[in-house]
Amino acid sequence: MKRSTAKEILAASFRKLAQSRNIDKITIQEIVDNCGYSPATFYRNFKDKYDLITWDHTRAVAAIVGKIGADYSWSQALLD
Repeated sequence: MKRSTAKEILAASFRKLAQSRNIDKITIQEIVDNCGYSPATFYRNFKDKYDLITWDHTRAVAAIVGKIGADYSWSQALLD
């Protein structure tokens, strides 16, 4: 089983908070408090919360595009 990185844990923390709150209202302190990390750990990995969002969405899109092949079409990837 693959161990989660600090970036992945911080992104998961942000996603959880974003389920119930406007992303503009979520603070770095809330993100790190939610996952038990320090602000220093956050800033070692991301310059701000928008950098975190960009990183997380880029990974999600790459995972979808990476599935394209014989059994998974571009049109299905665009829908996903």
